[in-house]
Amino acid sequence: MTPLRVCLVGLQCYDLLTRAPHPRLIGGAERQQVFLARGLAASGHKVALVTTDYGQDDGVWNDGIQIFKAYVEDQE
Repeated sequence: MTPLRVCLVGLQCYDLLTRAPHPRLIGGAERQQVFLARGLAASGHKVALVTTDYGQDDGVWNDGIQIFKAYVEDQE
């Protein structure tokens, strides 16, 4: 089977995706998106996830998932 190319948008998933010790948000939808992304990547599919810009580099890889940043939340 040809691997899928999947891009998910989970703006508040960054901390869960990178296994941060103290995530800013632990929501049910975010956890499900991260489980889905990890499962697809573990099955050999190419997975990308778009998150809020928390100052991380753009296009970094974590657990086989490429992470892109969208925008900075609440620029004041």
